[in-house]
Amino acid sequence: MKYRILGKTGMSVSEIGFGTWGLGGDAYGPVDDKEASDALQLAFEKGVNFFDTSDLYGAGKSEEILGKTFKKIRDQVIIATKGGMLPHTGLSMPQDFTEKHLRQALENSLKRLQTDYIDIYQLHNPSLDIIENSNAIQTLEKLKREGKIIEIGISVRSPDDAVIALEKFNFSVIQVNFNMIDQRALDNGLFNLA
Repeated sequence: MKYRILGKTGMSVSEIGFGTWGLGGDAYGPVDDKEASDALQLAFEKGVNFFDTSDLYGAGKSEEILGKTFKKIRDQVIIATKGGMLPHTGLSMPQDFTEKHLRQALENSLKRLQTDYIDIYQLHNPSLDIIENSNAIQTLEKLKREGKIIEIGISVRSPDDAVIALEKFNFSVIQVNFNMIDQRALDNGLFNLA
């Protein structure tokens, strides 16, 4: 496995990370907990040390599986999770980036992950207007000072939002879609900027 420093964090992460959306069981069909845990353990044994999740994935189920699987080796894995997006169906995606909600969401994530800190806590797809007109970043900074978060990140809606977030805000990590179908992050210069 190859490793590299993630964003501004100083954390050495595997170039291949493990996204756990599917482990929640609500995205691609039912998932057996033991099989999910076995997959995580095998990835770790093969050198993967970076795991991405969200409180939304399976209503916290993917966080629970991560927590149970890595409880005894918590210091050997880097966990990124997200908060602020609320349960939804269809195209309407309600969100809550208030201090009250983010604090409660983080506490719930910590409990499910069976840990007392999150390596990277990300705002989950907020609009840039929300970031500018709320105290979401200040809330995350407070939680960082309290030791509950090591680094702060954002999962953005689009590569164009990522460029603006890099230029205007002090996030250590930016997460954006990039795959064989969605090449916008390459086309808009985000990778060069990052």
